[in-house]
Amino acid sequence: MTKPLIQRVTHMIAGAAPLSAATQAQVRRAFEDTVAVTFAGWEEPVTRRSAATVPGGDLLRPCAALAGNLEHTAFVHGVAAHALDYDAVHMVRTPHPSVPIVAALLAARPLRPAAAPRRGS
Repeated sequence: MTKPLIQRVTHMIAGAAPLSAATQAQVRRAFEDTVAVTFAGWEEPVTRRSAATVPGGDLLRPCAALAGNLEHTAFVHGVAAHALDYDAVHMVRTPHPSVPIVAALLAARPLRPAAAPRRGS
């Protein structure tokens, strides 16, 4: 019997080999770039209108979450990140998934348990 998709994805993530230092640097740069364009696009009209469509959206701030409303939080963060970020328009390679991933991570941030100490720290 085939495992459900979520189990296969979870196993793939949990069993992944550690990233090289160079790959970690690229991931960090992409994450920071996405957070930066999210802040930059936060006061754009499209972001404010999107936030106004969700309950409590007028109180939402960048990198914060609406209590009990993770989907709407991710939606508004995604709109803000795309409001001024045009780099995927001219890419020769496959577009990057930074915005949906980072928007979902920012929305789910309140669910994260306290971070465990890093190895070697």
